[in-house]
Amino acid sequence: MDNNQKVAKFICETRLADIPKDAQEKTKLAFLDALGAAMSGTLVDVTKISNKFVHRCFPGDQATLVLGGGRSSVMGAAFANANAANAFDTDDDNPMVKGHMGAQLIPAAFAVAESQGSSGEELLISIATAYEVGFRAGRCWHENHDIWHGCGAWGAIQNAAACARLLGLSETQTAHALGIADYHAPMTPMLRDLAHPAMVKHSIGWAAATGVSAVELAALGYTGIPSILGFEEYDHFVRDIGEVWHIGPVLGFKEIPGCAYGHLLIYAVRQLREKHTIEPGEIESVVVDTFYDAWILPKHKPKTTEEAQFSVVWPLACEFYFGKYNPLHQLEETLQNSDVGDLLERIQVKENPKFTELYKQIDNGDPRGSFVSAAKIMMKNGIAHTELCELKSFGHRLDAQQIADKFRDLTRLVMPDNKIDEIINTVMRLEKLSNTDDLTALIQ
Repeated sequence: MDNNQKVAKFICETRLADIPKDAQEKTKLAFLDALGAAMSGTLVDVTKISNKFVHRCFPGDQATLVLGGGRSSVMGAAFANANAANAFDTDDDNPMVKGHMGAQLIPAAFAVAESQGSSGEELLISIATAYEVGFRAGRCWHENHDIWHGCGAWGAIQNAAACARLLGLSETQTAHALGIADYHAPMTPMLRDLAHPAMVKHSIGWAAATGVSAVELAALGYTGIPSILGFEEYDHFVRDIGEVWHIGPVLGFKEIPGCAYGHLLIYAVRQLREKHTIEPGEIESVVVDTFYDAWILPKHKPKTTEEAQFSVVWPLACEFYFGKYNPLHQLEETLQNSDVGDLLERIQVKENPKFTELYKQIDNGDPRGSFVSAAKIMMKNGIAHTELCELKSFGHRLDAQQIADKFRDLTRLVMPDNKIDEIINTVMRLEKLSNTDDLTALIQ
């Protein structure tokens, strides 16, 4: 049995009892995290435009667009809700695959589950198994390409995995669906997006739609190529599927919105502010040293939400000015704040070759590596404050209570408090739901 067959068998035959308890709980937390990201993301223009687009191009009545977006086809809901889930860049990510998994996977799976009347248990199994496919597909993809592709490229494969399970495809059909998704996957030149941030969103929306379409095609008899998961040279990434579950120890949840590469700088600033009183108006200059992948992020004053998400300096300026950076600081009202803009001009970011080397080590799995950034704040009275922040991970290790609190913080932006805990309780008993109707009613 080659690895494509092994993966297809894993997708089709896994039972709830086969999934470790910690992986089940992490999957429900991932669902909650993505849902909170999507609901708050309805405030952002990319979601509003996506909803208009799917009503025009993917009309239907099979699935829900969150929070008043109406209804559309399954592909349409997968596309629009995925863009919503990444709209504020608050969704899950992890360094293993360098990208976002849940923002594309969960909207695709939920749209199919709603249209099929799937049970909560089947939805939970489909998401948990698809995450495991995604961890492996992402590593294969990055190993196979010299150019850094955004997560929508390999994500189409994981999204197809979840949808294949929910549509009840055979192992043969599932293998074809993975190959169709692989072949039709969006090719996302990520460094161009970093240089010119836009609403393309790692192609997360199209990856969700591609996963749905691949499965629908396979169900009709459309054939696909063997997916990248079956390449012999990547056997070491794939062969342990079903035996080793990565979602528990690897998947991370963001405490801070925006590109994760810049978060370490914010942690360094927070450590400084715990030790010293730093009034933003008294700051003369800020110099931060960091690793290359953080240093290349844009450093100009952002004009759009997307530019704010990829900025390495805007979150720092907001952190100093407001005390804590939050998603609303990516919207137009704050982007026009001249005081924050003036503070941004006093921030300088430098690449530190030593920090870059440590990053390369951890990126290659070397335990000697780490993520390191340092900050030096010069006050107008001549006092200097310095801080070094070093972590073995991005720090996205929120526990269940913290994820629930994050969900509350995000959803309070768009809905009354009395519904929020009901949504949390419904998601956390997902495996007991006979269908998705109760949850759909709460988020439509």
